Amino acid sequence: MLPDVILLDEPELGLHPTAIELVAEMVKVVSRRRQVMIATQSPLLVDAFGLDRVIVVELQEGATVLRGLDPAQYASWLDQDYSPGRLWTKNLLGGCP
Repeated sequence: MLPDVILLDEPELGLHPTAIELVAEMVKVVSRRRQVMIATQSPLLVDAFGLDRVIVVELQEGATVLRGLDPAQYASWLDQDYSPGRLWTKNLLGGCP
């Protein structure tokens, strides 16, 4: 009964941090059978997924650019216990204003 593609825009809004983790786990389960895309500004939600699952969206010269991430490029940061969400908030992944 699910559509083939599910788009979620900021599903974390108004949720307790524990509930954000639950939403992420539900998305992972559903994504085994359907394509799920999430737009978020939540470092906690980003942390729930590996960098290989994150697409950074940026505006460059008036055009929207989608860029996948190579986890190997961030390995030294991740080895220092930086989470994907922390890398994002430090603007190391891009996608920040």
